[in-house]
Amino acid sequence: DATLPVYVLEGQGPGTTLAHDSGAEGHTKATAAVTTHSHTVGSNAARLLFMEVFNGTNNTIPTSVTYAGIPLTLLAQHIPSWGSISFWYLVAPPIGANNVVVTFATSMIMVVQAYSFYNVNQTNPFGTAVGTTGNSTAPTVTVTTASGEIVMDACIVRAASRTFTPGLNQTEWLDD
Repeated sequence: DATLPVYVLEGQGPGTTLAHDSGAEGHTKATAAVTTHSHTVGSNAARLLFMEVFNGTNNTIPTSVTYAGIPLTLLAQHIPSWGSISFWYLVAPPIGANNVVVTFATSMIMVVQAYSFYNVNQTNPFGTAVGTTGNSTAPTVTVTTASGEIVMDACIVRAASRTFTPGLNQTEWLDD
């Protein structure tokens, strides 16, 4: 079983380049009801914090996701019967090192990944989302995007191990 959702980050428009706040990655893997890790957001203009939360225990999503004590907005969730993946974001997050706190109702196996971007459209930060759920050893989805946009995707699978190969012009940031 595989779930593959994809989101397109929209830039501010001509004259700016949508970019990843490199070196600001932060991820944690835990078996707990609450996990906390530090994440640093750079001092760039038009910032966005994007988070992926994977639950490998059951089909629930977090009850709360915060950065510097500020609640993030749930963008989307994909919930097969055996786990979940949810996407969260915060427009104009505070600059600097702050804690990301993810809370579930009960203890579970979770992986939390935070990404920072800048020069993101602050009014409409996301383009059209696409996704699929099914049974495949090589899940794929077709995405329509424009030059300068960033495509964020994630795949949650129910398998002992699975190897994924990034496609042309893709960068794999997390495999856990």
